[in-house]
Amino acid sequence: MIEEQGERRSDDDVDDEAEVAREEAAAAAEAGSIGGQRDDSVDEAERPVSEGGGGESEGAELSEEALIDEAEHG
Repeated sequence: MIEEQGERRSDDDVDDEAEVAREEAAAAAEAGSIGGQRDDSVDEAERPVSEGGGGESEGAELSEEALIDEAEHG
């Protein structure tokens, strides 16, 4: 038995807690890798803008601009 802060715990309880801590650390490491690698050269204040496309138009906006250009110059 192990006494910690006035509580009595068995060695099995300590082993279970250690296993939970290992699993939590492994899960945190795995979750941290979701979404790809971070570019550490980017300033933290600019990171949301750079990860969000830098404020550049994409997809529908670019298609709409191309259609307007074709209509104006055609």
